[in-house]
Amino acid sequence: MVGAATAAALAATGRRVVVVDRRGPLGGTTAAGEGNILVSDKLPGPELTLALRSVALWRSLAADAGEAAGAGLEFEAKGGVVVAHDGAQLAALRELGRQQAAAGVQVTALDPDGLREAEPRIAPGLAGGAFYPQDSQVQPMKAALALLGRARRDGAQVSGGTDVLALDRGPDGAVAGLVTSRGQVATPVVVNAAGPWSGEVAERLGTSVPVRPRRGRTGWPATRPPRDGRRTTFRPPVTRSMWPRVT
Repeated sequence: MVGAATAAALAATGRRVVVVDRRGPLGGTTAAGEGNILVSDKLPGPELTLALRSVALWRSLAADAGEAAGAGLEFEAKGGVVVAHDGAQLAALRELGRQQAAAGVQVTALDPDGLREAEPRIAPGLAGGAFYPQDSQVQPMKAALALLGRARRDGAQVSGGTDVLALDRGPDGAVAGLVTSRGQVATPVVVNAAGPWSGEVAERLGTSVPVRPRRGRTGWPATRPPRDGRRTTFRPPVTRSMWPRVT
């Protein structure tokens, strides 16, 4: 996803862009991602500022797709719910929400009744929560393909099934190209957007990045509510627990 977005942005400026991918589009973590675009899990500071900017950019990208509600990306401004298990967590969540609101985040406090209204199948006995209407979601595979499509439209080339081997440097030590399993790409600039494998790629390029793959887990509800007259699919808000925020 990051590589596709970077390629699209650079190609739009008129630069010559080549995307090198060892497998091909959707061969890595993007195909297994949730597609969440969240402000609710960001503390005030640079990361939250970037998250708010990200929400605005995704909305713009969905609108530019020219399809109702960003259907081409399956963009949904569905909102997110953060759950507090007890009074201490609820107090911490309220304080976090106050700080986030000061930074431009939209947040609504939820008491137990409001929490159940937002997510009818949530467990009983919870202290409350918060609703973040800016939290959104895209279908990550469709989004990545849309970004690569933009890049190609502006002249970018995509080389799938190509492995990065090393940098080629000139006599002065400056980067002159990228050595790949399919030959050399002449370029003075290389962007490492290999996701969890960025550390491995960096080592091949003669440097280091403290990033390594790590397995994650995604949970899904065991049951689905019956269809009603308003919805044909079950699309609840993104729901998270507050517990990582409290020590």
